[in-house]
Amino acid sequence: MLLDQIGGVDSSTPQIRDGHNIGQIEDLLGRMKTKNIAAVSEAVPEEPVMLLVVAEGGMTLFNRVFPPENLIKGHLVGSFLSAIEAFSKEVFSSSIERVTLGEHRLIMMQIRDNFSCSYVFKGESYSAIKKLKRFIRTLESNVSLWSILKNKLKTGSVLKNNEHSIINALVDKIFL
Repeated sequence: MLLDQIGGVDSSTPQIRDGHNIGQIEDLLGRMKTKNIAAVSEAVPEEPVMLLVVAEGGMTLFNRVFPPENLIKGHLVGSFLSAIEAFSKEVFSSSIERVTLGEHRLIMMQIRDNFSCSYVFKGESYSAIKKLKRFIRTLESNVSLWSILKNKLKTGSVLKNNEHSIINALVDKIFL
C-alpha cells in the first residue's frame, strides 16, 4: 500500500480511516508518483522587476525599477495601471489584485488615502505578497514618509532626492 511507504502515516488510525476514503488517497498518490509530481515543492524566490506607489488619478509618487538599467518607464506604467484600476472599478465594481503577463506577475494592493502599491516580478507570488504587505505596513506606519507622500500628491511635486533615497533604502531592506 502506497500510504504505508510514506513514513509516519498509519492508514489504520481512526482519523485516516473515518475522515478520508483511503482508496481515493491511494489513487491520488499513485497518480502523483507516476507523473513524478512532488507532493511539496520548494518555493522559488521572486525576481523583482518594478515597484510603484501610485495615487488615485495615476500620479506615480514613487517607482523603483530592478535592475536600475532596465528601461521601463515607471510613470507610464503607473498611469496605465491606474487607468486599468479605474476601468475595473467602474465596470466590475472591484479592484484588480493580480495580473499575469507572460513570465511577469503584477500584484496591486490598495493603501489608505487613495494610494495603491503595485509590484511587478518574475517567479512565485507567495513571498512577493508578503514583501509587498510589509512594505505597505512600513509606509503607513512611518508618519514622516506617509506625510511626504500625501504632500507630494497635494502639491503635484516629485520626491526630492533625499526622500527618494529613504524609500529606496526601505525597498532594499524588504525586496532585495
